[in-house]
Amino acid sequence: SGLPVSADDLRERISAILAAETLVVQRRKGEGDLRPLIFALQLVTEPSPALEMELALAEQGTTRPDEVLALLAVDPVQTDISRTGITYDQVKLLAADRH
Repeated sequence: SGLPVSADDLRERISAILAAETLVVQRRKGEGDLRPLIFALQLVTEPSPALEMELALAEQGTTRPDEVLALLAVDPVQTDISRTGITYDQVKLLAADRH
């Protein structure tokens, strides 16, 4: 299926997201900062183009792949999303909480 955006455009957008100090978005319960909740974000091209994300899923905060796709200006409706695993990492959660 692939991604509906060129690889170069995605790499630029990913770099901007990872370089940002804050990524404030509107949520049902007010504003939220997604930046400390995005642990890793990269474009892989083999065997087919895909975004790999490592996102927080905890009491301290959670972000969803569709929120990250929105930051990348990628329509989630045109994208296949697959969860490949859930890992509990207390160290990363504590770092996100302190941010």
